[in-house]
Amino acid sequence: MLEIHPLLLLITIVLFLALIFVLNCVVYKPLVAFMDERAKLLAKGDTEAESAAQTVKELEAKRTSILKEARDKAAAIKSEALEAAKLSAQKIVDAKKAEIAESYAKFEADLASQQQELRGLLVQNSPEFKEALAQKMRQI
Repeated sequence: MLEIHPLLLLITIVLFLALIFVLNCVVYKPLVAFMDERAKLLAKGDTEAESAAQTVKELEAKRTSILKEARDKAAAIKSEALEAAKLSAQKIVDAKKAEIAESYAKFEADLASQQQELRGLLVQNSPEFKEALAQKMRQI
């Protein structure tokens, strides 16, 4: 059967403990240190990503407010320009109306003057017209 040799058992235990010690120093500690460093790096990356996301949100809000202000200013400028154009057009229309009214008044005055001249000529030439009319009547 199998016999247990204490010397071999002791050597195996010593070798096993030595192997654990060597592996712990050479492999496990550096591996655990690497994994801890990697975890810290990942946590730092997450923190930086969250910070960047927050910065992006702030910049987006700032961009939105700047665009809103620009749109409001553009609308105000457009409104002012439209009002100025309306006032200018109204002034032009009023000036043309005044010019037309003045021209019409002058036309009426000229017409009245011509009418007076014609009446004066008719009154002046009425005896001739009466005589010509009487002659025509006699011929008939």
